[in-house]
Amino acid sequence: MTDHAWNGPFVPGLKYSVTVEACNRADMCTIRSSDGLVVDNSPPIRGIVYVGPGNGHNKYLSQRSSIQIRWDEFEDPHSSIDHYEVCVSTINGVCDVVKRSNVLFHSNIFKSNITLPTNDPLTATVWATNGVGMWVSQVSDTFIIDDIPPIVKEAPQFKNIQTVQGQHYQWDKSIIKLQWHFSDDISPIIRHEISLKTHHDGHTPVEHVVLGSERTLSISLDGNNWLHSGDTYYAIVTACNAAGLCTSERTNDLLIDSTPPHLGGFNEPLFWTEYKNAYGHIYSNLTLTWYGFYDPESRVEKYFITVSRKYSDTELSEGVFTVLASNDTKLDMQSTLGLSELLSPGESIILSFGHKIVLDLIAPPQE
Repeated sequence: MTDHAWNGPFVPGLKYSVTVEACNRADMCTIRSSDGLVVDNSPPIRGIVYVGPGNGHNKYLSQRSSIQIRWDEFEDPHSSIDHYEVCVSTINGVCDVVKRSNVLFHSNIFKSNITLPTNDPLTATVWATNGVGMWVSQVSDTFIIDDIPPIVKEAPQFKNIQTVQGQHYQWDKSIIKLQWHFSDDISPIIRHEISLKTHHDGHTPVEHVVLGSERTLSISLDGNNWLHSGDTYYAIVTACNAAGLCTSERTNDLLIDSTPPHLGGFNEPLFWTEYKNAYGHIYSNLTLTWYGFYDPESRVEKYFITVSRKYSDTELSEGVFTVLASNDTKLDMQSTLGLSELLSPGESIILSFGHKIVLDLIAPPQE
């Protein structure tokens, strides 16, 4: 007799072995034992499947040519896990993106040299097979490939500023206001990073700010961190989508000018002459020379001059004369103004003089 059968019951998970003793007629015996076997009548315990780098599941991925799949908590208390199989599928397909393959006893794989479809929900499936050939499968949450970074819908710009001839100015050095708009058609914008820089790469009070999906930033600075008058600032805004792709865009330069223009004075020549118009009426031409009206941070755009025999009036100039400024504020400025009446020798007149920089800070009159 070379075989024998036992009828249970056998306890799942316990290891059973068979021992055979063979004796000859001389009572000489040999004993041999089997390797043993485990009774297992149930499949493995189902685990969890993750897609993407990191510890959790990534809803959006940026790479089409590779993928990382991880799984955990698959186990079999009776016959242990023998091997795993993995594939990637579309929602309506089965292993139609990455074919099913045996990955032995690994708990994660990295597949490269593949082509994943974009903007299409995908899933990863893992099969776990135990020592007796029973298996269980688990499907990951869906994930989407987005390989296009965010696009700029509205470039970052400073708010509540003034712009003249393409140059941007702000007089308030205690506040920063920005707005922008990035968009992504596949994965949402989840993070914005904002940096404020100067033209000389110096320290700024807002070197790195991280926001969520907001599209504006307003910061009130304390007195120790005010912006510096005369410095030019610009901001860089970086928008990142849920797939980890980012796009950066910078603002235009912003000049901070918090001081009014410098007051100068009058210089020689300073005189008037008479002239007769086409109707025979005699009037006076007033020639003025001035200096020192400038702004240390901004460019002087124009000068305003009124002439009167009394304060706060303009009857001799019939309003305000406007004279465009020279590009070189170190040079004396001169202009001849036609008055509405004839001046008499020894007569006192009052000159009111102001000027305007492109930031629209008006200097008080010099009289």
